[in-house]
Amino acid sequence: MAYEWEDIRASQEIFYHLLECRQLREEDEPLLYQAYTQREEVQNLVKSQGEAADSMIERYGNVVYLIPKEENNLLGYSKAQLKAVLCRSGATDKDFYLSQFVVLTLLVEFYDGQGSSSKTRDYIRVGELQNILSQRLKEGRRTGRKRRNGRGSHLQICWKRMKPCVQTTKVPGPGRRKKDSCTISWSFSRDRGLWIMWNGMR
Repeated sequence: MAYEWEDIRASQEIFYHLLECRQLREEDEPLLYQAYTQREEVQNLVKSQGEAADSMIERYGNVVYLIPKEENNLLGYSKAQLKAVLCRSGATDKDFYLSQFVVLTLLVEFYDGQGSSSKTRDYIRVGELQNILSQRLKEGRRTGRKRRNGRGSHLQICWKRMKPCVQTTKVPGPGRRKKDSCTISWSFSRDRGLWIMWNGMR
């Protein structure tokens, strides 16, 4: 299929922007965003460049994302790099997998809504988060056991080993002192990336 030079040039600008910023937001680059969403030829060319770079190009809402595939350590993280970012020094694989589980749980708790904004809450108490993690790990163990019994052996998340790492606590009640009520807030921006705040401290 032959493409016009204008479409090729637009796709190159879009893909370079994605390489630089990892996302293309309508509010930041309206012309590039419109070229991607309104011109099929440009979108096809951008997706083709993404495939050549072992990545996916996907649009969610008003944002186009560059998503490196699992084994793409050039544009994404290797396991060792991600482990160094998420965990303390000397952490085990169990700590690494649990940290990812916590991040995914936070995503679901903060961004599980519908409509123009999917954010559902601004903060969560640490005790509540621990209770949620404990419950999700219990559910995961039950689901994993059912799948293992029904489908034979295959790769499983090691729920049993992660479970003891999460100590369930009660959410502080009205009678507890304010200093005992720790909270976590969550925010994301293009410039600062993901921020998790613990009682106002990063």
